[in-house]
Amino acid sequence: MDSTRSGKRIPDALSKTVPIWCAVINRAHLIRHSNPAEKGNSAWDTKLYTPPSTVSRQEHDQIEQHLDDWAQALAVSREPSL
Repeated sequence: MDSTRSGKRIPDALSKTVPIWCAVINRAHLIRHSNPAEKGNSAWDTKLYTPPSTVSRQEHDQIEQHLDDWAQALAVSREPSL
């Protein structure tokens, strides 16, 4: 069922899923491709951006707590051997 039919203004895919993936991919990129000594000084944007009109501050904070773990898991994953 389309979430916009249930009265939501923005579907979860756009308000949560896409922002989560953007933050996770950016963090995983830093883990795999940057010098650890430079990580704190990086201009690479790793923040989670969710629309405050559809994602509460509490839910945003709960999602944010998982981002580093998800990014680490993605960074160490490998393509399967065929």
